[in-house]
Amino acid sequence: MRTGTKKKLIFSLLVAPSLIFLDLIVFKYTCVYGDGGPDFYGFPFIYRTDTSWGNSLSGELYILGFILNTLFWAFIIYLLTVPLKYILVPFRSIFVNILATLVLLFSFFIVLSNIMVIDWRYKTHHDVTMDYYPDDVVCKKELWFFEN
Repeated sequence: MRTGTKKKLIFSLLVAPSLIFLDLIVFKYTCVYGDGGPDFYGFPFIYRTDTSWGNSLSGELYILGFILNTLFWAFIIYLLTVPLKYILVPFRSIFVNILATLVLLFSFFIVLSNIMVIDWRYKTHHDVTMDYYPDDVVCKKELWFFEN
């Protein structure tokens, strides 16, 4: 594997979690519970509940969904970075390095703020019944853009 390919893969894996937390494209699952319950979010996999459920700024983060979403978005980002080597702009490497640094700093800020500000309860995977409701919970799935 060449150095450029490794850099693009690492860059993709570092930026992907911020795209997940930004909820640029997300499925929102609204389930009908008898006494209220959380909404679930994720694209393409459910990775969290809404942060206003229970008390404000707390929610559940599902590790398996988060990892799968990270891999999905890292693949998309990698595919978007491949054509950068064909750009014939003077000072291309300086421009790409500055842009990559800014994107990484922004991504670090987004991930750090979501991890530190929100009180996440970590679980391995989601369960819309939450081991409390019957198995016939009905959920409505909507595609949202720029949810946050």
